[in-house]
Amino acid sequence: MAKPRRQTPDAVRRGLDEIERNISGGEVFALYLDKFRAGGQAQCTTVWTRTAIAYRCRTCQVNDSSAICVSCFQAGDHRHHDYVMYHSDSGGCCDCGDPAAWKEEGFCKAHQRRIREEPTVPAHLHEISRTGVEFVLKELCIWREMIMDAKTLDRSPPSLYITMAEIYVKWLQKICPLAALRSIVCEVITNVPSGVDMMVQNDRTRNRPFLDTMLTTYGRMPESLMEAETTLFLQMLYDQPFKDTFSRALMRHYASWIVPAAVNPELINDYKALDQSLDRGAVQFSIRALDDAFREVMVQLFNVPEITLNLIQTDRLLESVISVLDSVLSHCTNRRDGTVDVDHPAISGNVSGPHGQVSGQVYRRPQGDLKLIVSHEPVALHVLKDRPDVFRSILSIVSLLQWMNPYTMSETVDFEVQLSWTRAISLEMTTMKIPFTLLGRCFSTFPGNEEDVKTALLNAAHVAISSLREAFTKVERSQSSEQVSLHIPLHRVLSAIVSKLVMLPWSDTSQCFLEKLHPALTELEVMALMEHPVRVTAWMAEIRAHMWQGSSEDFSRLELIYRGSIWYDQSMDMDILMLQFCCVARENMGQSVISEMARKFGLSRMVAKPLFGTEGDRIEWTPAKISMLQDFLRLLLLIIRERRNTGMTEKESLRYDVIQWLCVRDHTHSQLAFTLGGVLLDQSKLSSVLQEVAIYNNPRVQERGFYQLKQECWNEFDPLFAHFYASDLEEALERATTVGKLPHYWRLERPREARPPFNKLIKILHTQACHQLIWNVLYCVTELIQHETTATSAEIIGVMALQLLEMALADIRAGGLRPPNSHTAQLDSSLMPSHDISDFIYAKPNMNSAFGVVDWERRESSSTYPSIYEMLVNLQKYRSSFRLVDSVNYVIQLQCSYSMTKLGSESNRSRVPDEYVDDERRKLKKKRQEAILADFKARQKAFLDLVHHEVEPDVVKAREDGRTLTVEDTQKQSIGTREGNSSWAVPEEKFPSKDSYEKNERHECAFCRSECDSDESPTGWIALVQRYNLPSLIHERGEVVQNIDEVTDMLSVAHPSSLLTVVTRSAHDASISGPLDLHPTEHVRCCGHQMHQMCFQRYADSLIKRHCTRSPYEGKGIIDLEKMEFLCPICRRLANVLLPDVNKVVPWKRLGVRQEYRTESLQDEQTNEEVAGLCLEGLIPYTSCELSASLQHWHKYWRTHEDLAECIRTFAAQCLRVRKKFLLEPPDLDGLPLSQILWEALAENIIHCEVETREGFTIRDIAASSSSSASATSTEISLIRGDAAHWLGLTELGKVAMLTNTIPCEEKQQKRLFLLQCLGLDEEIIKQRFEDASKTKAAAAHFEISVGNQEIRQYTHGGKEFREKAEAMVFEAADEKSTVGVRSPPRRRNYLESGSDDSRRNRARRKLAAADDSEVGWRYLKKVVETSDPADVGWLWSNPVASKIRVLATGDPFELLIMLLVSFEGWPTFQELMAMVRVSYVLAVAQVSVAFDKLRGDHHSGVVIMDKTKSDALQLACLPYLRRVALLFQIIVNDDIRNSSTAHGAAVDWMNSEHLQRWLCLPDFEEAVRLGVQGFHAVNLQQIWQNNQPALSLYKVPRRPLLATLPEIFQELVLQNLEVACSNCQQLPAEPAVCLVCGNVFCYATECCHFNGMGECYFHADRESAGVGIYLHLKSTQLVLLRGNRWCRAPSLYLDLHGEILVWSLFFIIVLMLLVRCRKIQGCKEDIHCIFVIFV
Repeated sequence: MAKPRRQTPDAVRRGLDEIERNISGGEVFALYLDKFRAGGQAQCTTVWTRTAIAYRCRTCQVNDSSAICVSCFQAGDHRHHDYVMYHSDSGGCCDCGDPAAWKEEGFCKAHQRRIREEPTVPAHLHEISRTGVEFVLKELCIWREMIMDAKTLDRSPPSLYITMAEIYVKWLQKICPLAALRSIVCEVITNVPSGVDMMVQNDRTRNRPFLDTMLTTYGRMPESLMEAETTLFLQMLYDQPFKDTFSRALMRHYASWIVPAAVNPELINDYKALDQSLDRGAVQFSIRALDDAFREVMVQLFNVPEITLNLIQTDRLLESVISVLDSVLSHCTNRRDGTVDVDHPAISGNVSGPHGQVSGQVYRRPQGDLKLIVSHEPVALHVLKDRPDVFRSILSIVSLLQWMNPYTMSETVDFEVQLSWTRAISLEMTTMKIPFTLLGRCFSTFPGNEEDVKTALLNAAHVAISSLREAFTKVERSQSSEQVSLHIPLHRVLSAIVSKLVMLPWSDTSQCFLEKLHPALTELEVMALMEHPVRVTAWMAEIRAHMWQGSSEDFSRLELIYRGSIWYDQSMDMDILMLQFCCVARENMGQSVISEMARKFGLSRMVAKPLFGTEGDRIEWTPAKISMLQDFLRLLLLIIRERRNTGMTEKESLRYDVIQWLCVRDHTHSQLAFTLGGVLLDQSKLSSVLQEVAIYNNPRVQERGFYQLKQECWNEFDPLFAHFYASDLEEALERATTVGKLPHYWRLERPREARPPFNKLIKILHTQACHQLIWNVLYCVTELIQHETTATSAEIIGVMALQLLEMALADIRAGGLRPPNSHTAQLDSSLMPSHDISDFIYAKPNMNSAFGVVDWERRESSSTYPSIYEMLVNLQKYRSSFRLVDSVNYVIQLQCSYSMTKLGSESNRSRVPDEYVDDERRKLKKKRQEAILADFKARQKAFLDLVHHEVEPDVVKAREDGRTLTVEDTQKQSIGTREGNSSWAVPEEKFPSKDSYEKNERHECAFCRSECDSDESPTGWIALVQRYNLPSLIHERGEVVQNIDEVTDMLSVAHPSSLLTVVTRSAHDASISGPLDLHPTEHVRCCGHQMHQMCFQRYADSLIKRHCTRSPYEGKGIIDLEKMEFLCPICRRLANVLLPDVNKVVPWKRLGVRQEYRTESLQDEQTNEEVAGLCLEGLIPYTSCELSASLQHWHKYWRTHEDLAECIRTFAAQCLRVRKKFLLEPPDLDGLPLSQILWEALAENIIHCEVETREGFTIRDIAASSSSSASATSTEISLIRGDAAHWLGLTELGKVAMLTNTIPCEEKQQKRLFLLQCLGLDEEIIKQRFEDASKTKAAAAHFEISVGNQEIRQYTHGGKEFREKAEAMVFEAADEKSTVGVRSPPRRRNYLESGSDDSRRNRARRKLAAADDSEVGWRYLKKVVETSDPADVGWLWSNPVASKIRVLATGDPFELLIMLLVSFEGWPTFQELMAMVRVSYVLAVAQVSVAFDKLRGDHHSGVVIMDKTKSDALQLACLPYLRRVALLFQIIVNDDIRNSSTAHGAAVDWMNSEHLQRWLCLPDFEEAVRLGVQGFHAVNLQQIWQNNQPALSLYKVPRRPLLATLPEIFQELVLQNLEVACSNCQQLPAEPAVCLVCGNVFCYATECCHFNGMGECYFHADRESAGVGIYLHLKSTQLVLLRGNRWCRAPSLYLDLHGEILVWSLFFIIVLMLLVRCRKIQGCKEDIHCIFVIFV
């Protein structure tokens, strides 16, 4: 044996470097290769490995196996084509530039067909290159032989051998993509090596080319080396001469690779690797035994029809492959009966090798290759027309499957363990695709090649019949009559041939192709031909009748598969067609066929003679017997009526199937395609049919696009559709009446005309056996219907029998049966002929005792047995069986109508009952009346529709103007204006009082179902409080405005995409602060239901108790009791708190008097003191009797309503827990600053509502995204365009926050004093006002009523005294008794309180001692160092005055307004509320003015400069603030913006600053700027802003919240993120997920990225989005929604052209299995918008 020259990898690489220098002539080899690439190539030579991404384009591909690489796809114009992107299972190569596989118009720019000069190797380097390549191939063959020697010795080859061989192969792969060098490699590898002395001298290599040497041992190489060599071969196949040589060489070695694996199971392990290598570019189907797909090497060899046909004619290609498949299956046959043993290792593939490996199925390889070869039309026509011997060889293989895997009723089968049934079905399905493909491709050349197709199909029919004749003898010898098998492929091949022959035109219109069949089938042959199809159908009926349960209950699986969509086109349909063929194969076969079928069904007596019910004739009607009779009748109806393979064109058959399945239910496109069967569907024909018969419903958020049957197509519903399962039929029958409005769907019309010779099938109905069957069935029905247990079955059977009778009568009426010429002779005879059912219907059976036969006599006969007509009359009395009675009436009507026509004269009318003649006339009259009424109703409906859709002109004009408040709703709405013009509905009362609330709003407790308006216990709204930071996310997407041009550009657009606001920029680190948007919010939602506080406490206690005892409870596994979560008892929505309902307490009348802003009050000549005094008006209340009475009322109210206060404190505590992400223990309820907490929550929810509603949504959007059942009207929702659940929570929270201001608190005045001082107001005026207010409070103090030592207060103290008082209050009042006349209910234990008293006391002490500003405060305000004075949690009251003024002057004006409201004591009047609003408004306008002046460079101290640009900028920048104030104003004042109008009478625009400013009665912008800049409250704010840092800047934020931008096409998204690493671990994610908030890629549900027990997606959502996240999982294309510790999947945003979800990881399998999807995937913008609404 020759040894390799270089024996280490490094030595090999050095040798290859030397070869490269020689080949390139001393030039750098990489540059040398680049020169070849620079000239371009006519064809792409990209070869990819498994798991790579590639594309298929049905618009551009020549055959189904064509594919192109990503680069060529992107460079070509395929965006609007029918394409698909897929993960390659085994690899492949690009076909771009190859006209044999890809259309020229689909070539990319780099490979377009143009005249180009291919670069060649320089002449002086050609021989050097050839020598270098030859050396590499010699070394490669030496290493391969060393590997084979090691395998021959039954040992694994050393890894060094494999490595060395792979190095040489990869070097060859490096140069083969270049055509010039590839031609040299192909030349060398196909020739005998010159230096034979360097080669191994043995039988495998002696005097043989390198290619033969490699192919000889190719199948035994290690898997990695085999894969590398396969890639090399694929690269060389681009050379056409090599392709021809390789094809012939491959076929020489083909048998030696495959057949030994079938003979020796130990070789199957090696075969598996070989099969995978040959399977490069696999187009796999699902694991349902459909793995017969094309493989890339074989595809590249046989994808051109001309080349394949040439190989067939010159190199016996077909014979070679057929012989291999025949050898494999022959080695797997059972010696006893000659059929295939499906448990053989070569079939099952479940063979364990020496190491326990699972190998593949050997027969798949030649089977798939043979199907590939015959899939070309020229090949198919050539085989069937010119080479019938080849077709006979194929059928000889098919015959090995005939009657395989049989069963008997006596044996026991375990379908879970014995998988032979699945293997047998898989084997037949895949093998039968060969003859079916051959026949289909041959027929596809029709009608252009009519005579050749006729000759080819007739040849096929002769071969099939001949094979069946041989099979009859074989089966008779080997099979027992008790055995049944599902597999009769030879019969089904003949059926497929017949289905094609019947569609061809024939000169003989009666016999058609039957006269061309020589020799003709004899009657015995016909009966033998139908033997097995009848046995199969009868066996399936026995399984449905549960007659095989003794053997196994799982036989129903076989029946389901037999009728199922995946196989019925090859099984049940073909069997029914064979029975139809047997009925017409010879004349007058109907009688014999029915008799034989009845015998197989065990019903032979039903067609032989009447069953008189005597001892010998009686049949015991068991459920199984009834089921068999029902299936027999159904089969008989199918044989007569089925037209899909006896005359319908492909499109007509498809239309019929589509209509039937759409009658069952609405279908998506993929569901419908899967239901239509495993056959490859023509997408254009399916789309055309769907346009004709169905209505497409566009996809929605939770629904995919689906098709709904058109109403007019319901008339084509067929209840006898062969493919209906029992459940499908039941659903279709129900929908036929409810949806289709079919009153008599069970009445069958005459079937459509079949093509000859199948137009004779109707004659079966006119046979004596059929008439006898009808009489016997009706006779049995009259007995069975009398019993309750069998009445339903009797009705079904009776309807079927009457359907046979209906068709027979309809056929006679249409002239299908010609009666004898002389009616008189018939009338005079006493005996009735049996061929005419219209006469036989009156005949009575009578036993002729003389001859022992049954005579059928006329109605005058004295026979005691009834005629069919008498039985029909008798059945009319069973009114409960509606369908049966209706069918009886219909049959009688048909009979009477025909009899009148047949008999003609009035003298013969005695044969027809008078009552039915009259009834016929009445029905005709009734039909005319119904037609007139239907026309009248249609006209009436058209008129009403016209009136209903009329739109008033002003509404149309408003829509044309593009107003913001356009509402897309079905109901017309209007807004009231002061002038009386109406375009929106106006409530009866502008400010409803308490009485009106009690009258209009009534709710019941979700727990006890009693009214919630009683005074027994406080009630609350079932609410969910959760963290959310949408405003922060939107604000973070903004940017600081750098120059005035940016502002000018924004103002130049009518509807700018961004808004302006003011931020504070630090001079040190350029950080941004200022707006409240950056603060996470406690988002409040209400489901719309209420509950008593007492009921809620009981409900919560029961949940905890059942949880502790491990008992089942509502929401177990869903709710988290540690977070106080529960499910609403009514709507089952998640909740975690009760939001107190305080509508009965709110003093609406106090806020009901509005006052206009007095512009004359503020004049330029007024002093600062006068201005400050005017501004203080309302900020500090004057002493008044009204204020004194109000304070007295609230002091008394809160002392007697501790339960309501406790309910409010519970809600506030839950808000704190949500704010801190439930990381702290529940706080003590009696130590909470209620007013501050609730006003903070209200402010944050208002900000959220304002941000999410900047861009209006439609009512439809809101309804789709709302999670509330709250009864919010459409006009209320249309105002803010927000979610009803949030709006309800927002309005109720506002009432509670206002109510907390009435709870006594001694520090409120000190807070207000301190705050006003920070604003720079005159201290003397402030002190004077506060002294007057203190007197008022003292006057009301004597009304205070104590309950023991407890006081209901908002505790905001600090220090030891406060903590001790708070601890004591946890336990006080529970045991105190109420005083006389004052209601003080005993305190109930709260849901938050559990454990012992000591533990609660310690928890309260720890909580209060550790209280800081981060728990309940604003982010600006710092906690005061503990002093003797009371400490306020979360406010910066103790900072120096200058510092406080600076913070307030640069802070959020809306925050200042909330601070003023928090520090207000009592319920404010309208004037007091507006005073606080005006203070914050002036600050907001002044901030924008200063920021704008600095941006523009204006430094006019004390001078107000106002132009149009600045005015427009003020409007745009103040819009968010004004919207928030308007929302707050509407919530707490209950004043509806819909009740107001502008000065011109138009409705107030919610996105117009001037409209909102006038509606809020605020000064205009110029006056507000003058107040703020020149002397607001005696403080020059401009001077503060100029002299103090940080500085004010304009900030541009998006107008509407947006998710991350996604490409429209899903494939583009995949390619964008294909190589993107995870943002955390920096590795390519195994399960990538794209965050739709920020656009980054993360690892989804993997172990690599975890933070404190949280996955990366959870952690990112918690860190960036307050626990709320939305991700797009790339592999499934589904959305993943996160909220807290919960997650769910949502439908995909990316849908195909049929509006269905794309599953990326399974898409390729689904598409190739069903071929149901158009390959262009597009983003559904409507879905993206709806998902955005849900996310917001």
